[in-house]
Order: sequence, then structure tokens, then C-alpha cells
Amino acid sequence: MPIKLPWLKGVFPALVTPFMKQTEEVDEEAYRRLIRFCLPHVDGLVTSGTTGEFPYLTREEQRRLVVIGVEEAGG
Repeated sequence: MPIKLPWLKGVFPALVTPFMKQTEEVDEEAYRRLIRFCLPHVDGLVTSGTTGEFPYLTREEQRRLVVIGVEEAGG
């Protein structure tokens, strides 16, 4: 029997991770803009390389994406 979590409902988009073209580093400002754009229309966010870039991110980058998501969502 599946576990039902009352808070886990609605729209949780898998966010793309923007990178800077020249350095191939995560573009944090673009990521923050994307989150701010999505937040009024969704119920939560899925961060950290959910669209295929996960194996190319370091653990530090993965953690940073989660931290940014929490910051922008206000907790």
C-alpha cells in the first residue's frame, strides 16, 4: 500500500539547472530568477539536476541548488 503524504500534492516542477556558457558553472542568479518565476504557480520545487544534469554536478553544487531553492521559497 502506498504511503500518502498530505503535504505532497499539487504541482512540483523539475527545475532545469542553468549553467554559464563560458565557465560551465551553475548560474545561480538565473536559477533564482527561474524559481521566482515558478513559485506563484506551483506547490513545490524539485531541485538538483532532475532533468539529466545530475551526474555532472558535484555534491557541493547539488547542495547549493537545494539551499537556493529553500531560500527563494522562504523555507
